[in-house]
Amino acid sequence: MNTPGLLACLLWTALRIAAQPPDPAALLSKALALARQGQVEPARELLERGRHAYPADKRFLEELAGLAYRRKDLFSTASYLRAALRLDPADPYAHSFLAAVNLMQGNLEAALVHWNRLDQPVLAEVTLVPAPPLKPLLQERSVAVSAGQILTFDRLRITQANLDRLAVFPSYRFELTPSGPDRFSLNLRLTDGDIWRGWPARLLLLARALPYRTLMLDRTDIGQRAINLSTLWRWDPNRYRAMFALTGPWRQDPRYIYRFLLDARDERWDLTRSYRGPGGPLSDVHLRRIEAGADLVIGLNGRLQWTPGVRLVRALYDRGHDSSLFSSYWSITARNQLEYELWNAPERRIRIDSAGVLETGSILRRETTRFASITGDLLASWLPFARDRDTTFRTRIRSGRAFGALPLDSLFQLGMDRDNDLWLRGHLAAHDSRKGNAPLGSEYALWQMDVERAWLRLPLVKVAAGPFFDSGWVGDHSGRLGSQGWLHDTGVQMNVTAAGKVRWTLVYGRDLRDGRGVFYTGVERVTPRSPRR
Repeated sequence: MNTPGLLACLLWTALRIAAQPPDPAALLSKALALARQGQVEPARELLERGRHAYPADKRFLEELAGLAYRRKDLFSTASYLRAALRLDPADPYAHSFLAAVNLMQGNLEAALVHWNRLDQPVLAEVTLVPAPPLKPLLQERSVAVSAGQILTFDRLRITQANLDRLAVFPSYRFELTPSGPDRFSLNLRLTDGDIWRGWPARLLLLARALPYRTLMLDRTDIGQRAINLSTLWRWDPNRYRAMFALTGPWRQDPRYIYRFLLDARDERWDLTRSYRGPGGPLSDVHLRRIEAGADLVIGLNGRLQWTPGVRLVRALYDRGHDSSLFSSYWSITARNQLEYELWNAPERRIRIDSAGVLETGSILRRETTRFASITGDLLASWLPFARDRDTTFRTRIRSGRAFGALPLDSLFQLGMDRDNDLWLRGHLAAHDSRKGNAPLGSEYALWQMDVERAWLRLPLVKVAAGPFFDSGWVGDHSGRLGSQGWLHDTGVQMNVTAAGKVRWTLVYGRDLRDGRGVFYTGVERVTPRSPRR
């Protein structure tokens, strides 16, 4: 080889040697030395260089996570640790570190996902603050974990489901804190129904529905046995109603909740906009209806709940016409409802819940006929920010179909009404307080999407608001009812919660098909729920 060629070869070899990254151990050692000297940015640059040079070496990612933690950048810390776990899914250091980061962000469920892989956290004690107003046996059965046990994700979900079924605590939260070497303390902070005591709270509950000519009387936790009584009396001349409901745990076991219902109504319906059948406009259909029912809510586990039940109905129609829609009847119905947590990704803060209801029964008119209906429900919620529970994205898909010659009061109706939960938020289900204004039918599909943001938090008041979009359709095989195509609504909804007890709902919605806008208000008592629901 001639001299120029030899020099070129030596130069190429030197350049290749210079371009090769140093040994990973040496690179890590140098970066850690810089970090110990307080030179965080040069250390981070070296670790990033090593991360790209040795993409299969998890140590660079874990050290980058440590530097991000020193900068109090918990988002980057978690990202680096998740990348390290993709390289080594069983790495105990990354699981323990990521669990601690999730706990600092207030995401206990995500922390348990990682801790449980290490058979942690072991509880030194479990405390309920304040002491709940429940019988000792009921209190013990409600919390599915005790001192000396591992707090697993499943035990947490079972406890949440038990508290939700008892319907005594409007809100609650779990706090996990270190308590000695490899031990933790679990505090369950409960907010009972008397968070705001005295005559102002009683007056607020009593008067909450008076603007709607309705009086609601509630009593919770009767005898410290989580027995709840709800009553309603409405004296609107077009929609009288009296309702009584009693719930409580069977034999002081929160896995089994009995429910008894008695509901009587005297209503006038205006079907001018919704009925297209023979007999001309029907503007004053008179319905008297009484319903008695019983359910047993069974918590099968932390994710699945089954509710079998039975309903007995007597209905009398007047001023309709001679068809199955307006015929007086007796009916008896067997009802089965399943609720299942379909998917839960705590680190992504996404949860999907599902529910299905099957009803079968007989209608006794001049001759007995059988009927059935099936409905399905999917609800997805997402908290987009790691430490922020004030913003929630939700989308919900619901559909159902009924089979058989159903009466008017058993049809599906899309529209806002205090007696109806299928809200199409640009349509009112009643006109001049008479039902029948919204589209009705024997089958429906409804999609709802909204964003809610808590804009104001005071000691006794919370205000949350955000935009929504709804799309729905109602069909009827007879052609006399239905929506005649898809309906699309959009607008803004505001929820005002007072003293953790009462929630007022204010909605402005616009029907995109005909351009009309509507304003609606409603009120309800705050129902118990787990922190993620």
